[in-house]
Amino acid sequence: MDDLRLATFLREGENPAIECFSQYYAYWTGPHDSAQRLQDLLDKENDLKRQFMAALEEKLILEGLSKDPQEWKRTKDAGVSY
Repeated sequence: MDDLRLATFLREGENPAIECFSQYYAYWTGPHDSAQRLQDLLDKENDLKRQFMAALEEKLILEGLSKDPQEWKRTKDAGVSY
């Protein structure tokens, strides 16, 4: 699969992880100076991690789960998968 088709395929997903990866992939393939590119990629990776965690938190809140890890454990112990 060529780069354009892969990027297009990844951008069409609804999954936040796929969205974050597609942004990261598109950024990675852009032209940059090596040292600046590395710093930009590290900054972008941290930003994408924050975006992914925010999307995951929103998904969990929408599904009725709180941020409390003890509640996640109780839910998991009750046999509910997420």
